[in-house]
Amino acid sequence: MARLFGALCGAVLAMCAPRVFAVPPGGVVVGVDVDLPRLQEALAATDDGQWQVVRLVPAAPPGPRDVQPKLRALWGAYVEADFLRCLALIQDADLSLDRLIEEGQRQAATQAAIVGAACAHGAGSKPLAQQITRKLLAFELDAGETLRRTPPEFQREVQRARQQLEEQGRVTIKVRAVPETSRVELDGRPACVATPCDVNVLAGEHVLVAKHLGFRQRALPIVLGAPQTVTLALDEGNAADTQEQLARALGETRDVAAFANEGDTLRAATQAWSVRVALLLWNHEGRFYGVLYDRALNKRWSQMVVDSGPASARTLSHILIEEWKGVVVPKPFYKHPLFWLSSAVGVALVGGLVWWAAQPQEVKHIAVFR
Repeated sequence: MARLFGALCGAVLAMCAPRVFAVPPGGVVVGVDVDLPRLQEALAATDDGQWQVVRLVPAAPPGPRDVQPKLRALWGAYVEADFLRCLALIQDADLSLDRLIEEGQRQAATQAAIVGAACAHGAGSKPLAQQITRKLLAFELDAGETLRRTPPEFQREVQRARQQLEEQGRVTIKVRAVPETSRVELDGRPACVATPCDVNVLAGEHVLVAKHLGFRQRALPIVLGAPQTVTLALDEGNAADTQEQLARALGETRDVAAFANEGDTLRAATQAWSVRVALLLWNHEGRFYGVLYDRALNKRWSQMVVDSGPASARTLSHILIEEWKGVVVPKPFYKHPLFWLSSAVGVALVGGLVWWAAQPQEVKHIAVFR
């Protein structure tokens, strides 16, 4: 009986023990169209004062890199038949076809490829001209307008290269990325919104680019001649880069609700401010909305309150923080129902043992006759 009671007590203590994960002292509150000074003052006056408050301002994405001056110089060298200068300009890193494609500048890549190939053809460097032409065609760039400005002989060379490439046919590749929810572009055009995915392309040289909020962009030039699997693993970005990515993502959508509900937004926010928990607050049409995310648990909480004045943001943040604390902060052992149940069982067992011990013992005599 005593052993049974000891085992029961041990089980109760184990189940009522604190949880194994540590509770962080705070996190970050990211505000969009919210009176942050009042919210910061209100948080500082409570137990939630260890939460930092920041403002997220939408930012426009950067414009494309300006390569038009160098493209004009390349065209001018070709028109003047200055092939030495033209060949030198082709080697300029700013006019690299792979780089232009990675940046999504397909029109600029088209101009650089056609003029560069025509220049190499005019200089008698047929292998270089063929190499550039094959890459141009594999990228499936629209060469019509620029190509018509080149000599007929060069146009026929391009047509022969196109026929050879079409005879090789297309190949299907399976693209994987880490993280799997990365967006993938092929030759400057969207290919996959998530991975794994299958992409059908012409055989030849291509450029794959994987992008993910909170990670550094990854570009991979590849040569395809048969079906294969390609994997792109992305590295996490630093805090400053991730904050900039969040501002651009908000600027692109302009819909804060869609931005907040995007699966990777709040995870990226915890990374951007080096915290475990991020709380996003915004005001829309007389209502305050909030979403709290715990990276360690990969769990989110969301709430909405009617805008009733300056205290609304504080009220909403307090509700969400308390909901989160209710999950991650362990209850005192005396608040567990199992504690009281086991206590009642223990008392009954002890009472039974005491009653049993208090009973008078009957003396028995045994007589033996020989």
